[in-house]
Amino acid sequence: MYGAKKILVVLTGLSMLLCGESKPIYGSTVGSYAKPGAKIDMDYVSHRVLKGERAEVTVTLLADPSYEKIRVRIGYDKALQVDFKTPVPAQLQIGSDGKSEPIVLFATAQSDGTYHINLFVEAKGRMRVFSVPVYVGEGESVMKKRTNGGGVKIVPATETLR
Repeated sequence: MYGAKKILVVLTGLSMLLCGESKPIYGSTVGSYAKPGAKIDMDYVSHRVLKGERAEVTVTLLADPSYEKIRVRIGYDKALQVDFKTPVPAQLQIGSDGKSEPIVLFATAQSDGTYHINLFVEAKGRMRVFSVPVYVGEGESVMKKRTNGGGVKIVPATETLR
């Protein structure tokens, strides 16, 4: 006969497979920056969750070590409830490897959709703004659905400096 521990291990593994932990969604701005502003990039890890579940979001800022300190303000969609793992200081140190300490936060929404956490980053008088998506709900349509229900349309843009 099977022991109680073996059955528990099988059931635990099966429940993780069925209910599962969400796959991480990785993003980065490295190599995509072309406008004047703070030469700062970002790497992030987010998770798709069901409504009411907490999504863990981790953001690491990347900058030239000469920046030393960067100021960060964080905003987010009204429909998100956000809790920080640790308080985010007004200024983050940039290490000799060009990375900040990770910013870890948890976001929860009560409706399906794509929500955003925005980071306003300033260094040496220059600014850069980042947006990290938080996907709530199932299906690919969630990734394209805005919080107001409208679709996302990507249009090429050109910029002329005079």
